[in-house]
Amino acid sequence: QVPTEWININRGKREMTIETFAVQEILDMIAKSGYGFERTGIQLQIQKTNAIVKADKALTFFMLNTLAENARKFTPTGGTVTISTDAKDNYVELAVTDNGVGLTDEEQHMILTSKIYDAQEIGSSNEGIRKEKGNGFGLLNCKGIIEKYKKEGDIFNIRQFNTKSKKGEGSRFSFRLPKGVGRILLMAWLVMNALLGTP
Repeated sequence: QVPTEWININRGKREMTIETFAVQEILDMIAKSGYGFERTGIQLQIQKTNAIVKADKALTFFMLNTLAENARKFTPTGGTVTISTDAKDNYVELAVTDNGVGLTDEEQHMILTSKIYDAQEIGSSNEGIRKEKGNGFGLLNCKGIIEKYKKEGDIFNIRQFNTKSKKGEGSRFSFRLPKGVGRILLMAWLVMNALLGTP
């Protein structure tokens, strides 16, 4: 369902649905769909968070889930995939880290700069991992979603899609979204402004 929505957005058939929501809602959804990790003997660690973001909820789930599944495919049995959140003053960084096979500098450059690439070339020296690799469209779509946010206003200028990896030591993929304001804080702010504006 989500990939279909992204295709429609990309083709101009649907607008992004920007809303304020708790990141933990997305993390709980990913935790419930962690069968693939159990089946392959990989531990999925999801760090709890109180962070709130302003973004398209469905696409945020798609991105985090895609990065987590991608990490699983490149992590041997017994390894660990961790989803973490780092809230700053004006943005929240969501990251997926693994202790899998890792990427070379050339492979990272290919992922970050290419509009299309042969995913079978990524980690080609690790034949045990190669069987589960996909077509690379997942990461390309994640980059595309972050770029699409540019058209949603200046608030999304903090958007980023990054990778940090070292061959044989694992990888870390991350992206940033604008920090949102919780409903309680928003109501308090509105009430305060209303009181201050009263003669």
